[in-house]
Amino acid sequence: MKLYTILLLAAVLSAVFVSTDAAAIIWDSASNNNLFVSTATRDQTPTELVFRFVMHTETAADSETITITATGSLNNDIFTGTSGSVTCTVTSNGAEPSTPSTCAMGTSGSGKKDTLIVTANTHALAAGFVVVTVTDSIAPNDDDENVVTFVVSSDNADGDSVNDNTGWTLSFGKPQLYFLKSTCRQGGPQITNGAEVSCAETNCQTCSGAHAGFVVTSGKQTATDVCNIGATLRKYRCDALYYTETSVDIAVSTEGLFGTLTCGAYKQGETAPDKDLNSLFSEDAFLYSVNSVYVNENDKASDQVVSLFGLPTPGLQYDIYCHMDNAVMSPALTVWTDKNDRITGVSLLPAVSKTLDSPVTITLTFTHVALLEDDDTIVLSNLVAGSTAIMNANPSCTGTASGNSDPAEEIIKSAVLSGDNKVLTLTVDDTESVAGSTVTIICNGAGLLANPAANTVIQYDLTVSEHPVSLENLVGWKVTS
Repeated sequence: MKLYTILLLAAVLSAVFVSTDAAAIIWDSASNNNLFVSTATRDQTPTELVFRFVMHTETAADSETITITATGSLNNDIFTGTSGSVTCTVTSNGAEPSTPSTCAMGTSGSGKKDTLIVTANTHALAAGFVVVTVTDSIAPNDDDENVVTFVVSSDNADGDSVNDNTGWTLSFGKPQLYFLKSTCRQGGPQITNGAEVSCAETNCQTCSGAHAGFVVTSGKQTATDVCNIGATLRKYRCDALYYTETSVDIAVSTEGLFGTLTCGAYKQGETAPDKDLNSLFSEDAFLYSVNSVYVNENDKASDQVVSLFGLPTPGLQYDIYCHMDNAVMSPALTVWTDKNDRITGVSLLPAVSKTLDSPVTITLTFTHVALLEDDDTIVLSNLVAGSTAIMNANPSCTGTASGNSDPAEEIIKSAVLSGDNKVLTLTVDDTESVAGSTVTIICNGAGLLANPAANTVIQYDLTVSEHPVSLENLVGWKVTS
């Protein structure tokens, strides 16, 4: 079942209120609920329509009417059947006239059945708070309708009316997503009031520079350009309210909708989806994650959270869309996953670990998440057995990267000892090592000293360019007897 919402805009007359000796109709703004529709499901038929407004003069018996008309470009009728009687209840100030008022449908110049005519019969309809409840002859909700605006007029002697601008709007709505907006500002201690400055990158992943930093605010994505990143928008970034390297938690306002709320994460910049995300998941390679939650009718005014897992690349932007059962998409929100700048899967092992024998080769293995480019470095420091260096001359080292187009191609151009022979600096060549690669570096040569006494532990620290966190006090191997 496809659901959509009704947005109720309480109308306000330009004069705010009309003096008691003048006639006017105003929406009952105090109730903030000028129209109630029992179901706002596309293609489904509401069982009830309720109109609420205030009349400042009575509708005389037998002769005067109140007309409620849908305006705008309608795709569908509001009422159904042949022109004639419509079952309704009309009250004023909570009570029906002694002889109830009656309702009939009518057509406007558009030819659509879009008009409800309320007639006061033998007894007048008193001035005051009027409620008109329709319980039959209601047409199904149109599948493509976006906005229907109703107006009210009266043919009483004073010409009570509410013009087009003071009606209400029926919007078959869509969810809206909450965001964190990080604006790059410069200003030292007063940075929150500082000038907006360009980010370090076009996509504004980071904010750098003297006395610069991100100032974070929050908001709701009511349109795609409220919080978005493009070539000309380089001073802020958008984020979900919570995110990790491979997941985002999307906070959503359903805008009064209830039913199944579905969200999905697309490759950034792809064409917006045009149907249910669940049905697209198996066929669209750029839809990386989909998840749904069920929203009960009692919870339709509460914000929801949908978690999207398994996003393939840390530190990347994704376009997020959400929809209810009607598959009307929310405005896109482009958010980041967190950077993963950690080094994992680290080991340092000899070919031979026996005491007093040469290690023959020493192999360093690790996985990195950021691109390693020409002249980036891989540094093993505090490389010792106990407190003694394990090399005394520059070794001969070769390296490969598993993620490169040729995983056997050499990526290391030099290996240099320093710091009392306890620091080995390996420099990457222009072959580079693509993000996510497992790097394997094998060192050998006369510079490798024989293994020390049995049970001695070889330790080291590891620092890799583009990965700000160094790994310290790592254990390579333990010398065997």
